Amino acid sequence: MSQSVLLRSFALYSPHRITCHSVPNGCTSLVVPVIRSRSVRHKSSSPTAPSSPPPPPPPSDQLTPPPLRPGARPTLIVPPAAAQKEPSGSGGAIEIENENTGIDKRSLKQRRADLVDKEKNLERRGELLKELNRGYFNEWRDMKYHQGKTWIGPPRIFKGDRAGYMPNLYGRTIAKGRDGKGRATTDAMKGKVSIVSVYSSAWAQRQAETFTGLKANKELHDLIQRSGGRAQQVIVNVSLSWIKSLLLRLFTWRLRSQVPKDVHSQYFLVRKGFTRALAGQMGMNNLSVGHTYLVDGECRIRWAGNGEAWEGERESLNRGVVRLLEQEQKKTTTR
Repeated sequence: MSQSVLLRSFALYSPHRITCHSVPNGCTSLVVPVIRSRSVRHKSSSPTAPSSPPPPPPPSDQLTPPPLRPGARPTLIVPPAAAQKEPSGSGGAIEIENENTGIDKRSLKQRRADLVDKEKNLERRGELLKELNRGYFNEWRDMKYHQGKTWIGPPRIFKGDRAGYMPNLYGRTIAKGRDGKGRATTDAMKGKVSIVSVYSSAWAQRQAETFTGLKANKELHDLIQRSGGRAQQVIVNVSLSWIKSLLLRLFTWRLRSQVPKDVHSQYFLVRKGFTRALAGQMGMNNLSVGHTYLVDGECRIRWAGNGEAWEGERESLNRGVVRLLEQEQKKTTTR
């Protein structure tokens, strides 16, 4: 058997691939087998290095509060007290019944001029961009932290010279007859100590009732009854869509059955004039949460709370009502 036949037979049964290079006659000793390891076709048996952990996510622009630990309380955040600068008027009188009504009283000529006004168009564009940049589910996503609660009500009321004014709102009430027509909240709160609840959903309503509800805070209702008309409860139900506003107007009769009769003329259904900028001035960064305010006779915010009432908040609200009633009594006696 020739040497070339032996090489071919060895190549067929060898576990390695052998390439036979042709050589000139008489130089058979120069035949060089080229062995290619079969290991390149299979995975290496050597242990692989552990994969590196994924890079951390980029920092978010919005700070998210950590989940509430058992027995812990959220950080005390003082709400913005300056809800609105002092309105013009002699002696600090409240003359803002016509503000934030949502009623456009401009003439046709003024509307046409504003339509082509570059500065006003840029301002409106900025407002629309803020609305678009804010995700639709952001408010509901924030509800998982303390159920939307962002601050704890202060133990004492704000000083009068440092408190801001409650913005004026305008809307219909659930009272029958002429009292149910459009009315300004400032007109209803002047000269009285008002406990104001602001909400825009049933969830927020239940949160606000933990501060002012009859079952949750009976002492507050006793103070209102003993005040002789100097203290009152005001409810502002904000409708963010025209569909909800229409449904509320259709079912006003049901609201009358759920709300005490003496509160009907102070139960406002607000549709227009309530903007996010106005809500931000009141500290309402999340409109899905109920907010409660204590307002004095000059329409200044003297105490504020939001979300569900925590331990001690109802007591601080009641003490604030007593304190404001005493101050109002001193003003009437010195006149």
